[in-house]
Amino acid sequence: MSWFNYDLIGKWKDHEGITVNSAPSACSWGMLRTDIFVRRTDNKVWQVWRDVNRPLAWQTPPFSSPPDGTISTGTSTVSWKFDRLGVLAGNVNGNIYLNFWNSRNWSGWMNLNKPRSVVFTSPAAVSVNEYYMEIYTVGNDYNLWRRKYPYQIFDKDPNHNSNWENLGNPGAGVAFLSAPAVGIVNGCVTVFLVGSDGVVYKKWWKGNETTPPNDRNGYLYDISQTTLFKSTPAVINLPNRLWVFCIGKDDNSDIYFREFKPNPLGSWTKFKMTMPSGNKPKGIGGCTFKYDEGTIASLFARANNDHLWELMIPLSFGGII
Repeated sequence: MSWFNYDLIGKWKDHEGITVNSAPSACSWGMLRTDIFVRRTDNKVWQVWRDVNRPLAWQTPPFSSPPDGTISTGTSTVSWKFDRLGVLAGNVNGNIYLNFWNSRNWSGWMNLNKPRSVVFTSPAAVSVNEYYMEIYTVGNDYNLWRRKYPYQIFDKDPNHNSNWENLGNPGAGVAFLSAPAVGIVNGCVTVFLVGSDGVVYKKWWKGNETTPPNDRNGYLYDISQTTLFKSTPAVINLPNRLWVFCIGKDDNSDIYFREFKPNPLGSWTKFKMTMPSGNKPKGIGGCTFKYDEGTIASLFARANNDHLWELMIPLSFGGII
């Protein structure tokens, strides 16, 4: 019997038995399938998953630590086709590690090394196509760094390493203090980060075309933005747009929402759906998954009670924002 229930849509659910120590990352590769990865208090990466006949529950034991040090950042996860996914995290030595599932078993942690600076934030990854992913992180120089990683090396050359590329920061005294969040829409890989000024910055690429350098070092921002943010954004990929969520810098830690194509639509809007019983989000992530009538989005959060929470959002979400 399926775990899915229409009564779950539009309501925050506290997954009480699932305690977390980082913002969740999530992906989906099949019907009613969701894979969620978090770092817990033992500084190991744990997986939570569900499919058609299995409700959300831990996969145990957790992943072992990388050989040169424990995990020190949150996670990012990406799926590029059916029953294929990877999870990334940074460790105490500032390296990014990747562990991938090939439909039969996990690869074990593969060292993707580190940018010229030590990794400062959680990584973010996006599947550009069936051939490669792009990985982003912020170093302790407060710059954004990127690395392209082809999937075919998973079976042919697990030690392959391409180079990290320094993408800088907005300048004008603004540093990146949040981890990046990344999505792809209309062929544009689009990265979002929160600056030290509380503003959300965006940079995009489409093939060899990139963000025009007519703003802050090629980083676009909304000069009319009045709401300031404090945490890593969450990006949910939809077929022709991105949903971007971010936690406000106010005392209420409200979640705000905006659409991008990759150009922004509308303005940042406060979510109407707040967590019950005084709970507030500390970190967020999300994905879409298929069900029998189409596609639905799930926003996951680590709340101040350190439980995993979930809000299922229909793609026509009237009444939720």
